[in-house]
Amino acid sequence: SPADGPEADVRGWNRLLSAVSAGGGPEGAGHQDDSAPPHGASAAAGAPGSGGERCSSQHDKASALERAFAAFDEMRKSGVAPDVATYNVLLGACAAAGDVSRALDTVREVQEAGLEPDVITYTSLIKAYGKAGLADKAEDVFSAMQQRTNHFSSYVRPNEITFLELMRAHLRTGSHKR
Repeated sequence: SPADGPEADVRGWNRLLSAVSAGGGPEGAGHQDDSAPPHGASAAAGAPGSGGERCSSQHDKASALERAFAAFDEMRKSGVAPDVATYNVLLGACAAAGDVSRALDTVREVQEAGLEPDVITYTSLIKAYGKAGLADKAEDVFSAMQQRTNHFSSYVRPNEITFLELMRAHLRTGSHKR
């Protein structure tokens, strides 16, 4: 059935990635059978973090980021093609950990995969720059996303969360440009 096709596989993996990037294991991923990760995933991909609780310390966030990328590697090894939502989950984990380098690598992968970055992609990159104290770079991403011909894709309209993360970036650095 179509519900069992590739789209169902990527959605299952995206749920697993969301759960492990939030600091939990596969039990928080919302599978129909919560005891099992998606087809092809090992239990190690969702190795326990804090049992489904959100990450609180920077160490927990970095650990969750490593688990998310480990699960992502398993996803690719299983033959499931990531979609933009998959990359956005990874970008969210990068942003939470303040890992700009990995966030930029992930955005490059989005482009190389021929996928179009969306508002979540850009907002996560803005958040990563903000967490790293790079408000000017966050501002650059904000400007680039609104260009008709930018180096990522065509115009992407910012939403309320985009503005919030941009303001947070400026507040973290003491910059009051906006």
